[in-house]
Amino acid sequence: MAMLSFLLKSCIIIFMFVASTMLLIPPWMIRSVYLNNYEQNAQSNPANYSMNQLKGKNVISMSLWGSNGRYLNNALKNAEMSQNFFPGWKLRIYTVIRGSKTYRYSTVPGDILERLESLGAEINYVDPSQTHIPPMMWRFFVADDLSVDRFIVRDSDGWLSARDAAVVHQWISSGKAFHCIRDHPSHVSFAVSGGLWGGIPSALRDIFKRPLEEMMKGFTDAYRQDMNFLNRVVWPKVKSNAYCSDSVSCDKWPSSHPFPVPRNGTEIVGEVRDANGVPRQRDENTLLRAKVNPLCVPKEDTTAPHH
Repeated sequence: MAMLSFLLKSCIIIFMFVASTMLLIPPWMIRSVYLNNYEQNAQSNPANYSMNQLKGKNVISMSLWGSNGRYLNNALKNAEMSQNFFPGWKLRIYTVIRGSKTYRYSTVPGDILERLESLGAEINYVDPSQTHIPPMMWRFFVADDLSVDRFIVRDSDGWLSARDAAVVHQWISSGKAFHCIRDHPSHVSFAVSGGLWGGIPSALRDIFKRPLEEMMKGFTDAYRQDMNFLNRVVWPKVKSNAYCSDSVSCDKWPSSHPFPVPRNGTEIVGEVRDANGVPRQRDENTLLRAKVNPLCVPKEDTTAPHH
């Protein structure tokens, strides 16, 4: 039934996309239908999880710059949903300072920043001319904020979810200093992905003895430089004090543990979405073709539709 439901939803979305290109259905309607379907499914799925509010200062950190709707629209959606799954956590957006004189990284439109603030997000402005750290890695600055009790780093174009909250709770319960998530076959090749990790700032400072920002110098805005930093500099030092939630390769990487909840259809923590909030189809296709690793999922999830 789960597989039939997924195929039916996919056919509807594909039909609406084709229709929109023929000027039959406006793109905003595609997004509205998809979001309504996602939210209704989230409310009815018994595997969903909403974290209890925690004491202390807890932060969800993202980077945001430019005017690409893929990132702006999904950042707004994350601001809307953050309290549903992470009550009491603050969404912190690192972005280019207004009036910046650099043309390499453009500013986010003012109305978007205002909407983010109205939804409860905290905006942290960064002047690119005063730092040699690329914007993709600004979200890592939260690791140096010793006023924060714990944080998670996420991509702005991937939605927060109940599945995400469940594994973060799993990590917090472990008491470990560092958290990472692997939830898709493409995650298997790396110990840590750029938007799928978290930590306790005070514990990380004890491990590294200096701010992460100092260690980021020399890394550029080239593709996967943020992941190179995490895997070459951070992971070797934290892997013995890490708790990694891994639904695909928990038997490969050290400090890895099975996911605590079954997969909801083809949902993926950190799943990339387009400007209309629709998941990237090739990622879901890859998941559907992959075999389930029975060691890394709850027993009741070994017959998931992507088996």
